[in-house]
Amino acid sequence: MTTLIVLDDDSIFHQIIDYAHANTDSYSQIQHYYKAEQLLDYLRQHKDESDKLPDVIFVDINLPIVDGWSFLSEYDTLAGSLSKKITIYVVTTSVRKEDRTQAGAYSFVEEYLIKPVTIDKLKAIAQKAKEN
Repeated sequence: MTTLIVLDDDSIFHQIIDYAHANTDSYSQIQHYYKAEQLLDYLRQHKDESDKLPDVIFVDINLPIVDGWSFLSEYDTLAGSLSKKITIYVVTTSVRKEDRTQAGAYSFVEEYLIKPVTIDKLKAIAQKAKEN
């Protein structure tokens, strides 16, 4: 099964993901992070333990203190040392073309998604991750 980490400061979005998960059971585990620095610490700590690394990470770009862009930049330097390939999705309320372009500059960003994420999209992401 596919594992997912959600990085977002909006507790409602976390609840929506949990609700959608309860209705699809597409993910074997979902972890929730509200701060980018905590997720980066987790990834660094477990970089050699592929079973503790997620298959997919959802990243919101509008985070306080360390924003999603800073997370993506740090992840870019960290990704090569991880024992597992992780698929990143930017999931945001931003409809700015500049944000979409900036996200697309990262080769590891699979897709730029506008909230809300549908149950069908969550299923499709889990299925795609399972196939990789």
